[in-house]
Amino acid sequence: MKIQESYFKLDQVPGLWRSTVGLERESLRVNHDGNISKHLHSADWGTRKQQPYIQTDFAESQLELITPPTVSISELQDWLSSFHQIVATTNEENGDLLWPFSTPVIIPENTEDIKIAQLEKIEEYNYRAFLAELYGKHVQLISGIHYNFQINPDIEHDSFEAQSDYDDELQFNNKIYMHLARNYFRYRWLLTYLIGASPFVAPNYATNLYGKPHAERMRSIRQSRYGYQNKESVVMNYDSLEDFVTSIEDAVDSGALSLEKELYRDVRLRGGANARELLDKGISYLEFRNIDLNPYHPHGIDDEAIALVRLF
Repeated sequence: MKIQESYFKLDQVPGLWRSTVGLERESLRVNHDGNISKHLHSADWGTRKQQPYIQTDFAESQLELITPPTVSISELQDWLSSFHQIVATTNEENGDLLWPFSTPVIIPENTEDIKIAQLEKIEEYNYRAFLAELYGKHVQLISGIHYNFQINPDIEHDSFEAQSDYDDELQFNNKIYMHLARNYFRYRWLLTYLIGASPFVAPNYATNLYGKPHAERMRSIRQSRYGYQNKESVVMNYDSLEDFVTSIEDAVDSGALSLEKELYRDVRLRGGANARELLDKGISYLEFRNIDLNPYHPHGIDDEAIALVRLF
């Protein structure tokens, strides 16, 4: 059986719905006037070095709530609900709220008022300081949903057993994930059209690379070049894992990227400390990064959107 045929076996569809999903929900802390909170990340949430679920992202005021991986949509929402309850208790004491949109409504005129995440590891702080200088602090205030997806390993193994093109299951696994990544890139516009929800941004918002948005309204400013996007000269090759590894290493060697993790694409390949390690260990899961916060849902993403992304 050819590898392409093994992707779409009808009797495997129920098993594919048992694939694993984990969510990372970013959100700005603001006060009741909509201004960015000046409170530090609360010690009540645990130290960022040890706390796996409640973190900060780029800005000190930008929370990141991270669920463990699960196959159940309701369980994902339960985890997010628990995190929100914990955060809300401290926010209430400080007079803070979680801003429900991906883009901030008010941006300080003085960028010194946008504090970089005060991380324990100095190298992590310095990396964020470098990003602030390169892309601009305004960009670091943009939030969204990161959607981590792992294909049901049992289905992947059954597909491997049913085909004859590959003798190595690791290579077969990488082939499937690269195929999925390319397809996601091909159809991501549809997700942005259906669930894009960052149509506005503060009037003084600007990026260091691309300046101010060219339009007052769009489906998703976050997903445009005015979001967290690399230079246009940064080009990756997703034809195969080997091609991807070569292209990202070339980008770092040439100085187009400072580190591999500076690559901001809508799909990230996960499973190794660096891209080359994926060749030996294999891709474990994909991270989809193009989902805006849903301002009408308390957790930033509803059940339908979780299911829709899984369909891709």
